[in-house]
Amino acid sequence: MMGCRLVVLVSSVLALAPLPSFARDRTDLPTSMAEASREQVAETLPAPARNALLSARNRKQYVATTVEFAKTAAGKDGILTDADAKGLAPEDPRAVQIRYYLHVPYLKPYFTPGKLGSRSVPRIPVREMGQVAGAIWDKFDANRDGVLSTEENAPLRVARGGSSNGRPPLW
Repeated sequence: MMGCRLVVLVSSVLALAPLPSFARDRTDLPTSMAEASREQVAETLPAPARNALLSARNRKQYVATTVEFAKTAAGKDGILTDADAKGLAPEDPRAVQIRYYLHVPYLKPYFTPGKLGSRSVPRIPVREMGQVAGAIWDKFDANRDGVLSTEENAPLRVARGGSSNGRPPLW
C-alpha cells in the first residue's frame, strides 16, 4: 500500500517537473539542415557542442571531438540512444548533448530506425556522428575552407552570450 502511494507521488512529481528543452521533439524548428538558419542551429546547440565548435581549429578537429564524445556516451553497443542519457543527471551537459542529437528535427535524416516494442525510437550509430558533426560545421563554414572565420562563427558567439563583433560587451 505504501509502495503504491510512493509510486503515485513520484510519477505526479515527474509529470509536473519541467523537462529540458530537448527532452521532447522541437516542432518549432525546421526538419532539415538545409532549411535551418545558422542562428537557429547556434541557438539550439548545447553549450558543450557550441564550445567545441568555437574552440576547434578546423573541421577535422571538430568532427573528431564529436565522434569521441559519441563513442564514450554510446557505450558498448556503439549506438547513441536516449538510454545513454538516462543514467546521467538531467542537467548533466552530456545528457543535454545526447538529447540534442536525438531530438532536434533537423538532425532526423541522420537517425537510423529502431523499434522499442511498438514505438519508434531515435538512434544514431557512432559511425554516423562524423556526418552529423560535419553537417553542423558546414552550416557555419560558408566558404567551405574548413576553418571558421570571425564572421562565420558570429552566430555561435552571440548564442553563447558574447557579442558578434569579437569585442567584449560594454557594460
